[in-house]
Amino acid sequence: MSLNSRNQRNSDFDNFKNNAKGIFEAFAEKDPSNERLHNLFSLCICPGGRDGGLNDKEVEVFYGNRPIGKKTQVSNNFQTITRLETAHGATLAYFRTDNGHVICNLYPAKSENQKPLEEVILLDYIKSPSTLTKKAKSHWDMFISYMEVTCIDGEPSLIQKLRVFYLKNFKQCVINKTLQEKRVTNLFKEVSKYVLTIGLSGFLILVFTLFKENIEDRKSQAKYKGQISTIENINQAASEISSNTKRIDESLQKIMELQEQINKDTQKIMNNTLESKEVLSESISHLKEIKSDIE
Repeated sequence: MSLNSRNQRNSDFDNFKNNAKGIFEAFAEKDPSNERLHNLFSLCICPGGRDGGLNDKEVEVFYGNRPIGKKTQVSNNFQTITRLETAHGATLAYFRTDNGHVICNLYPAKSENQKPLEEVILLDYIKSPSTLTKKAKSHWDMFISYMEVTCIDGEPSLIQKLRVFYLKNFKQCVINKTLQEKRVTNLFKEVSKYVLTIGLSGFLILVFTLFKENIEDRKSQAKYKGQISTIENINQAASEISSNTKRIDESLQKIMELQEQINKDTQKIMNNTLESKEVLSESISHLKEIKSDIE
């Protein structure tokens, strides 16, 4: 099954390669940017590659070279040599891998003294070559936009600039012969690191604050419990004082009642004494009368 699948993918790529010239010529006729660029650099569509179309695993669509000036140099024997300076157009290249998948690359336009930082952009990786014909229009639009932005005579529109911005930030590229991560991935990592750092710092500050507040709450609770205990002791002492005062009042009341009873008894005794004195006085008077009569 795997062998049949790989053979089918190879067959689908061969079908795309055989029809590539007609596919991209149709796109070029309808693209307004191509007319000007074709007059400057000449559009080439090469099934099998630019080296004579001998590579069955390759399809290249590119703009050629054009002279843009000349410069004079001094050779080793001190003779002057005049050389032409050339500009190279962008390239859209399809490479079939051994397992039948297809790598789609974009190479920038450049001159001898001016070129982009990236050497190649990995535009697409197609696992199913049967979809190449459908994806070709999108690849063509990216190719034309990249050509307009990177070539020295480019006149990119806003949409083309946005497409190249997308390519440089959302696609992998090769710089100094090293495959780089997507810029958006690096940006996401930096933002994530920053967010995690700030978030962790904020979390630690929150934990420290809560811990501090917890300690302060415990101290406040202990202080509050001490105050409550003191108030309870004061209330208890006040209650005991009130109870003792009540008992004292009751004792004073009993003493006053006893004193009143004593006063009553004393009054009775005094009254009885007075009565006895009157009786005695009357008896003495009576005796005196009797004595007087006897004499």
